[in-house]
Amino acid sequence: EKRDPENKLYARMLRRRLDWESWRDAILTATGQIDLKMGGPASAISDFKNVRRSLYGASDRQDMNPMLRIHDFPDPAAHSAARTETATALQMLFSLNSPFLLAQADAFAARLEKEAGPELNARVTRAHAVLFQRPPTAKELAMATRFLTGRETDKKAWSEYAQALLASNETQFVD
Repeated sequence: EKRDPENKLYARMLRRRLDWESWRDAILTATGQIDLKMGGPASAISDFKNVRRSLYGASDRQDMNPMLRIHDFPDPAAHSAARTETATALQMLFSLNSPFLLAQADAFAARLEKEAGPELNARVTRAHAVLFQRPPTAKELAMATRFLTGRETDKKAWSEYAQALLASNETQFVD
């Protein structure tokens, strides 16, 4: 089948990166940490302890937080008809080093232990079901097994595994 870029269905199906707010909310939902309370005052969106939906995040128009800037957050002081999309090393470094993602990785690992028990395959399968709505492929299961064998009870190892999944392309992009 010849792909026609003018075909509207094809154009809608192209891979796109989630905006930062949607990605953040998806992570909070997967970890079970999201606060869905509606209304109320806004909290600093850059506070890693803030687990409210991103919609209720406050940003400073005069001094935008660098975390927001590296994730293509539009300038709150200017009109913007469309958001620019970039893929930079800083965005991946955020996934590796941010207190927010580290805290969510710990929470996700704890959720997996609580819901799937101590068995490695059950936890890996549950992780994929929660994050990706599918079972792990044979290759994904083998990689997880290699990484976690001998450390099945190590909370740090499970947190590192959870962080890798939360930072993966499959959580950041929509096909």
